[in-house]
Amino acid sequence: MKKQLILMGLTLISTFGFTQENISLNLKEAQQKALSNNITIKNAQLAVQAAQHNIKASVAQGLPQAEGTIDYSYYFDYEIDFSFSSSSESTPNIDYTALDAGDMEIMKLLEDMGGSSEPIIMEGSASGGIQVSQLLFSGQYWVGIQTAKLAKLLSEKQLEQKRIEIIESVTNVYYGILILEESIDVLESSIDNLHKTQRKTAAMVRAGLAEETDTLQIQLSLNALSNNISELHRSLDFNYTMLKFLLGISYDTDVKLTDKIDSFINEQEILNAIEKNFSVSNNIDYQLIETQVALSEKMVSLEKMSYAPTLAGFYTYNYKFQTTGIDMTPNHIVGLSLQVPLFSSGQRYHSVQKAKIEAAQTRNAQQLMNDNLVMQMQQAQYNLKNAYENYLLQKENIELAETIYIKTQRKYEYGVVSSFELTQANNSYLEAQSNYLQAYIKLCQEKNALDKLTNSL
Repeated sequence: MKKQLILMGLTLISTFGFTQENISLNLKEAQQKALSNNITIKNAQLAVQAAQHNIKASVAQGLPQAEGTIDYSYYFDYEIDFSFSSSSESTPNIDYTALDAGDMEIMKLLEDMGGSSEPIIMEGSASGGIQVSQLLFSGQYWVGIQTAKLAKLLSEKQLEQKRIEIIESVTNVYYGILILEESIDVLESSIDNLHKTQRKTAAMVRAGLAEETDTLQIQLSLNALSNNISELHRSLDFNYTMLKFLLGISYDTDVKLTDKIDSFINEQEILNAIEKNFSVSNNIDYQLIETQVALSEKMVSLEKMSYAPTLAGFYTYNYKFQTTGIDMTPNHIVGLSLQVPLFSSGQRYHSVQKAKIEAAQTRNAQQLMNDNLVMQMQQAQYNLKNAYENYLLQKENIELAETIYIKTQRKYEYGVVSSFELTQANNSYLEAQSNYLQAYIKLCQEKNALDKLTNSL
């Protein structure tokens, strides 16, 4: 029984402890998974959240603020002497006839204080207080809130830019994997056909109807094709690794792509894209720089507001836990605080000028972006048109090459052509297949690039 339990435990470990995750994805699902899991996207989303908190922090600066304080002071028994009498024995020469009744009362009070008061000993004091303040006016405060909102908008545009880049990358890698798998299938099919031909040729050699060099010629082609398949498999593994990285999933996950390679070409959409009108305002990069221009102009306003005064109101309450012999501090204080900038040795002026220059640089970059995007769109449409025409040409060529190969194979079986001519026809067919697949993926990539420019991904 003990041995049986151990065997059952080992079986469970092997069954559940080393289970490999398997997922199947079409292109849209792969794009959505990348948008959900990709680390770059997550960081961009965190930047948006940080910008939102920055807005709230900027707003909070103009809302009521409260501060509490607790103070304790010890004065080492310092004595305050309020005696106003002179230390000398001489009596001051005062003309009392020149004093009126009020002056006489004051003189009498001073004489009483000087003669009878004792010094006050300051032992220590302790107090607690709370101060509530409210910003009433600050130009920099209001401009700062607007600037924080623009910074959040910039973060959102950057997030959208990252999403578009991830979608483009996932799409291109997805295309590449399908093309590689299709290429491997073509080569494996060709190897199967050549193996059949090789067996027939070997039989013909044994019957004296063909030479041994014919089988050797076919073997050379088989060796070359096997090597090509190995290279394609390595490229395929790397592309799957890249796809898993973009999707944000474990490299141990087994991924299966469910879309077919021939499902991505819509000739009418391609023709429409070639003739499509372009507005730079739809491009995410242009939208980013538009936000940067607005942000740079707000920075100019923010620096200008450093010349404006700041007005705040406050209320303070002090509670004395322990007081000295003399206490002249009131418990309640209310007031206004006005700060007026007067002189900064040119600091504010140069800060404003610097902000203006940076705003001008951003506007120049915007114009440069506009011109570049117009040229990129024109080039992208030219590239798409060239890729589409090449795709149609290679599509026709592969049909011709396949027809030539089939006829050459039949002639070879009848002994009309040599094995060299057969392998040449096979190589031509494989080259046509390769050219067609390359034209296909090039067309998909150019359409992808144009869609990215127009923000249509």
